[in-house]
Amino acid sequence: MTSEEVKIRIYNFYKKTTLGGLSDWVAGHGHIKAKDEIYRDSSKYDHLDELGKNCLAFGTNSNTEYPDGERLRIHNEFQSKQFKDLTNLDLDTLYFPKVCGFNGDEYGEFIIPPAAYRLGYYMSHMKKFCDKNDKQKKLIVEIGGGWGGLCNLALNNIPNANYVIVDTPTTIPTLAYFLHKCGKRICLPNEYEEFNDSLFSNYDCVMMLPEQLRLVTECDYLASTACLPELNWEIIDYYVGEIKRILPKRFYVDFTHRCNGKYLSDKLNELSEVGYEKILHQQTPINCYVPWVKAPEWEKEAEEIEERIYEINRESTKGK
Repeated sequence: MTSEEVKIRIYNFYKKTTLGGLSDWVAGHGHIKAKDEIYRDSSKYDHLDELGKNCLAFGTNSNTEYPDGERLRIHNEFQSKQFKDLTNLDLDTLYFPKVCGFNGDEYGEFIIPPAAYRLGYYMSHMKKFCDKNDKQKKLIVEIGGGWGGLCNLALNNIPNANYVIVDTPTTIPTLAYFLHKCGKRICLPNEYEEFNDSLFSNYDCVMMLPEQLRLVTECDYLASTACLPELNWEIIDYYVGEIKRILPKRFYVDFTHRCNGKYLSDKLNELSEVGYEKILHQQTPINCYVPWVKAPEWEKEAEEIEERIYEINRESTKGK
């Protein structure tokens, strides 16, 4: 399917959606209105081909703390060492195609964007879970798919994964188009009425609006990368209830590193009390923004990295 055909599919999906209810995930994000205006106008869809260069992909290409190449190179060198030591996986598990204006470390004909190291760490836990359980297909549900980075890495490295992304209308066009450009077969929320395994004979990733999560009866693995802390309490209640329903006494993972709210913490503790396993319910060891880590064995090297970056900053501003 061509990119233009996918854009038409995305437009046909979006023009039938309305914001509000479970899709009104947080009131304070002004960019939701801006995205809504873009996606209701099919003449503006060319911006998806430059996704990596605009705010819709913030945090994936560059680093606001290290904007120039040398600082970013030092930081990525540090992250790549962390990734290999913590996961025992090679860097070739992190590659992305050169699409949508994305940048990153050159890796043959591919690139490794800065965020890939952190997402790859998350993916390594998915991979261990799916590998140690039999080779039958495993249903992975991700609440909050972002720009599609974790899904792309999971589908590249976990052959027995069926993948579902649950997200809001203003986010689905971005991640759907990016995953298409990565060679993934995507199914949009308006393109099916019933959810079952047969969908995955034609698609690699099935996308759902929040209310469609009710179509899932059970899944094997659930992930959420820093999505839940951004939600209002009503929607947190909805998702926690759905997690309990589709993961009865199974496996729960919260990958957020911004879980500071007491309400959300209490809700996640409820899951622990009824037998769910929580992993990484704190700061992740690999962070795409600052070279800070909790693991003691990394503290000294993190300090050295910060000192090197400080010296670069000092030299670059000398005489200004």
